[in-house]
Amino acid sequence: MRFTTNLTAGDAASILDAQAPGRPAFVEHSHVVSKVARSIALALRESETGIDVERIATRAMLHDFGRSCTHGNYHGWVGYAMLRRRGLAHYARGCVTHWLRGLPLEEVLHLSPSARPQFMKRVYEELDLPQMTDDDLVVSVADFSVAHTSIVPLEERERDLVARYGDSRWLRRNAELARAHRSELERRTGLSLDQIVPELGKHRDAAREGLHK
Repeated sequence: MRFTTNLTAGDAASILDAQAPGRPAFVEHSHVVSKVARSIALALRESETGIDVERIATRAMLHDFGRSCTHGNYHGWVGYAMLRRRGLAHYARGCVTHWLRGLPLEEVLHLSPSARPQFMKRVYEELDLPQMTDDDLVVSVADFSVAHTSIVPLEERERDLVARYGDSRWLRRNAELARAHRSELERRTGLSLDQIVPELGKHRDAAREGLHK
């Protein structure tokens, strides 16, 4: 399968499907994350110039590419390295930034004592971290808005992750950063995330109705 270097989200979906045939759960998740990322990017483009909606949707589609090989803590780096070998590093940044979410290197090493300092330093140098680009912010929020294949508020996604993986300082810090990224994007667009992603508004309305029954 050959593509030009200018990938679309559709191209990325084809690459992902070929890498992980049978549409496993993480592939379905990636499709929904890309959809949410596109909605956020479109809203951001309404208020700012220079927003590449297709690139953001493509990076979101590929953010979990490493899960085709491992579901471990380093799946973000594994996905980036796999795509880099294909000449697609430009679209692989989200693999790493949805994992680290702008954490300074020193904090990563503090929160994850098993992390190898020299290896993590190379990761940070290669991707100019902890700087978060507009694309990174959108992919971060989009990923944290999708539990499995359901579009949910960030707070519900946090509860889902705690239930699945157990509570940890790493998870809680990631959730805190995702909320900060949401606040920044809402400020810049002038819209709430519920307004940008209609499914979230419907989700909250349904939850409110359930409380009043």
